[in-house]
Amino acid sequence: MLRDSDDRAMHELILTRPDLALPHPTSFSQVASRATTRESVRRVLDQLNALDLWVAQQASADPGPVSAPDIEGVPTDVAARSLRRLRSLALLWGEEDALRPVRALAPELKRSPLVDPPAVEPPTFEGREHRPPDKADKVAAGSAFELVRRLEVLAEHTDHAPLRLRHDGGLAQREARVVGSLLDLPVAVAVVHAQIAQASGLIGVVPQGRTDTLLPTATFDTWQEWSLTEQWACVTRGWRQGHPPSGSARLKALCLGAFGPPDDGLVLGPADLQRWLSWHLPRLAEESTRRATLMLAQASWVGVTGLGALSSFGRGDDLTALDRLLPTRADTVLVQNDLTAVASGPLTPDAARELGALADVESRGGATVYRFTVDSLRRAHGFGWTSAEITSTLAARSRTPIPQPLGYLIADLERTDPLPAGAVPGSPRPAHPAHRRPLRATVTPLTGVDEALTIDDESASLIISALRRSARPEAAVDSQELTAADGMSDSPLETLRESVETGELVWVGYVDTRGTAGERLVYANAVEEGRLLARDSRTAERLSIPVHRITVAHIIRGGSV
Repeated sequence: MLRDSDDRAMHELILTRPDLALPHPTSFSQVASRATTRESVRRVLDQLNALDLWVAQQASADPGPVSAPDIEGVPTDVAARSLRRLRSLALLWGEEDALRPVRALAPELKRSPLVDPPAVEPPTFEGREHRPPDKADKVAAGSAFELVRRLEVLAEHTDHAPLRLRHDGGLAQREARVVGSLLDLPVAVAVVHAQIAQASGLIGVVPQGRTDTLLPTATFDTWQEWSLTEQWACVTRGWRQGHPPSGSARLKALCLGAFGPPDDGLVLGPADLQRWLSWHLPRLAEESTRRATLMLAQASWVGVTGLGALSSFGRGDDLTALDRLLPTRADTVLVQNDLTAVASGPLTPDAARELGALADVESRGGATVYRFTVDSLRRAHGFGWTSAEITSTLAARSRTPIPQPLGYLIADLERTDPLPAGAVPGSPRPAHPAHRRPLRATVTPLTGVDEALTIDDESASLIISALRRSARPEAAVDSQELTAADGMSDSPLETLRESVETGELVWVGYVDTRGTAGERLVYANAVEEGRLLARDSRTAERLSIPVHRITVAHIIRGGSV
């Protein structure tokens, strides 16, 4: 069936079931062998909706070939559509009016059978509350700005005070409290902010001694140059794709799809998502609902939803409204007598970088507060900032004169900070024009990120082309000729598994315990625990042959022996 499929059908199959193509298969037999393993079948069943699952259950319960009229509990046209989908997923094989399930299908369906026929369409949410779309956008934009601001504050903080990690990759308890105080958030929510920053590539892991620490990455330096809208798109993409506690990217997309068009302003709660997921992912409904509930809470402060409704930019495909609603950046701050500088809004990249180098972030409320200390100024001095540069930079960035106490601290740097080795007393302190950059981490994904296989369109096309080249036209070969060109170069195990599924006659060559070569024509019943269980085609003798002793296997097609 796979050999006869067109490229479009094979392309859809590989994208839907990437485990069939990774690592790259060498033949259609290998693809078929993978498609009929219990693990692969379980994976695809976990992604089926209730309707397709019910039809698969009905099809696998019938010992003979099935067609749409044989499916009970749903209309025939609906059953036909579902059967076509199951065939396209290689869970059923054969002609549309005589379909058979792969052998692993029935055992896997027994794990969580459906008792009653499901609805043929996903649930609707009539009578639910609706919000004005413009108001939902405004609230979501405010949350989006807060998220970007807090992640920037967090990354700047780790630049000067790296956060220590536990052995399992999570934040140490003391560090979690520090982040909560820094961001003015409950500790649990602050930890999620740190996870999103890491998932977005803004901070990464750097080993320091016996412990791992979180530091900014080079990506963070680039990220600071972007617009607020681009920054938000980056961090929400990290949240969607790289934050496993709130669900996979597919689960998030599925849940956001329940809201319908953003213009509807539909408000949904955890109970609504539970109904939605019970139809779309019945085999994973309990675990998916738990993660979706957590995702729904996070979506409100990430900026994906506002007032409980999906924002117009929540799915990340149209950011026009967000760009219009976010504030503009400022390049000045208010330096105060208590040795702090207050930025009432977002700063330009240069201003944020300069203030971050000279002061420690101390954030409270809706503004970003920077605090100048002896240590922060000495740190900048060590990176190449001279007292004159610090003074001139602050004079340009501050809307008020530099307070006298801060001026004293800056002037004392040249006197109290030791000169580099070999420098002549009284000589100017050497400074690099760009100032020495602190240590940067590499981008490291969160521990426990879903490592599900994925494959892109281009790779899928290349794999299909290679499979077509390896497939020899069936009509050009005598089906009784057992030659290496006729599939004998395939792995015997793959050929044996295929013969189990198709029920076709298979010729096997093997070596017995005395080293004597032999051959048999058999019908394969199963391949399990390292042995081929089969029946001799001539004598009906039951056979059990160790797979490692089978040297070659070939399916006999086009006739009988």
